[in-house]
Amino acid sequence: MNLYTGPLHDIDHQLTDLGAYEWWYVDSLSPDGEWGVVLIQFRGMPMSPQYLRSQESGVRSQEGVPSRGATSIENCGYAVSVYHKGARIAFAFRGVPASRFSVPGDVWEFDTALPGQSAAIRIHAEVEPSPMQNTGAGNDPHSWVLVAPRTKARVRVELVERGLVLSEAEWSGLAYRDHNYGSNPMQADFKDWYYICEHTV
Repeated sequence: MNLYTGPLHDIDHQLTDLGAYEWWYVDSLSPDGEWGVVLIQFRGMPMSPQYLRSQESGVRSQEGVPSRGATSIENCGYAVSVYHKGARIAFAFRGVPASRFSVPGDVWEFDTALPGQSAAIRIHAEVEPSPMQNTGAGNDPHSWVLVAPRTKARVRVELVERGLVLSEAEWSGLAYRDHNYGSNPMQADFKDWYYICEHTV
């Protein structure tokens, strides 16, 4: 896997290979530790049945370009989690049409309301990329960009039920931000996935 650092690598790569994927990730914790959010936006959702079916039914031209309608990056979506006192109290994982997908920049906005549903999560997050030296290496089909391991964010969360805001929180605190993308399906090249975090005091 290619490893990159810094916000200059946090760009839209416009991958068109069958099985390509790209996602953007942010999490933030309030200074008192009471509230937290995890926000992910996907283009080519690796966990989506539609993404997997697109690879099975996709037809490549002689030039190797996926036919229209088969490109897996048309399977877009998001995942949103809200935490309070260490417990996840709200969650949404949903696909969206590619025409409604927008690459997140420094502002992340979610409104999970759907017709016929009474509950919704609304999140507005402004994330400041930290100044880092940009580095990169390798030519692997999969890449991980550590955009900002420790930066600042301003977050507002609203949990809505039947049009009423039942719970809300707002804070300025720390955030972590990264970005993954690849031209091959992840399940074709990875059988296991581990995340190891080491803390130094």
